[in-house]
Amino acid sequence: MILNKNFSLMEYGVYLEPKVESQIKARIERLKDLAPSNAKIKLKMVMPFRKVRGELVIQSLESTFTASAKHDDPLSLFDHLEQDILNQLKTWKANRFSSSPQKKAPQLIAAH
Repeated sequence: MILNKNFSLMEYGVYLEPKVESQIKARIERLKDLAPSNAKIKLKMVMPFRKVRGELVIQSLESTFTASAKHDDPLSLFDHLEQDILNQLKTWKANRFSSSPQKKAPQLIAAH
């Protein structure tokens, strides 16, 4: 299911109740606000056996953030994926803003 051009949700063998799907979509919107501008977000949930496997990817021109996990419950699975991505975004922002070199003002030499 494609929600818009910047977010897609793919479910294979997983049924998301409308309430759960709505909660996940709202939380994806919050992640979008924290992600690099123009990032695309993909959430994939697959249930090949008894556990739901999930992957959450945020991709922009400058960075890619990926989380994957397994869980019995789709919403709990998303909790893990979201927390992993939030930690990655936090690290990215800290490095992004701390690694920019500080330009020193040119020093003037006094003429005698």
